[in-house]
Amino acid sequence: MVDAPHIRFYAGVPLRLDDVTVGTVCILDTEPHQLSERELQSLAYVSEHVSEYLALSLKHQQLMQEHSFIDDTPAALIKWRYNMALELQYVSANIQSLFHIPTHALREGSRAFEDFLDERGRKELNFLLSNHLAGVASSEAQFRILPPKGPERWVKLLSKSFYDPEGRLENIHAMLIDNTANRYFEKRLNEANQQMRLVLEASGLGT
Repeated sequence: MVDAPHIRFYAGVPLRLDDVTVGTVCILDTEPHQLSERELQSLAYVSEHVSEYLALSLKHQQLMQEHSFIDDTPAALIKWRYNMALELQYVSANIQSLFHIPTHALREGSRAFEDFLDERGRKELNFLLSNHLAGVASSEAQFRILPPKGPERWVKLLSKSFYDPEGRLENIHAMLIDNTANRYFEKRLNEANQQMRLVLEASGLGT
């Protein structure tokens, strides 16, 4: 380079992200050098590590965007990770606004999700999780949530399990959807049907 800073040496290797070259990792100096094969290999290793860091950073950013999107929807997300036993991995923040369950208590581990279910709900949830442990890919359940504050809510849970190439369970993702209104209408419909049957039976007796 004729002008300042008078670069006399340059060595670089491609920096790739998702098989696309996005730049280079390079060495610059004002004095000429001759890099050995080992030094060039070390530079390539640095490029690989930087590429891995950028890929992880991009995935983390995408994951945060997905979580932010979920927090603005009328459904909450729960993830369990399997490591010799199921443990809560993630819960979306909107579980508190939707079902009055304290998000921080679940994330800190001071409370379990099952603590906010009645006995029947705990059985339903345990049965669903057992099915995933046995190899069932997707499942569905309905149960009541009994929050510490606020009215009880009926929930529909849609779950899907993910396995490694050897077929071992890795994690379970579940969407929680408020089903209270549907349960209320079902109850009113059943009551109306029962009343209609009573009327029909009474009319038959009268005849």
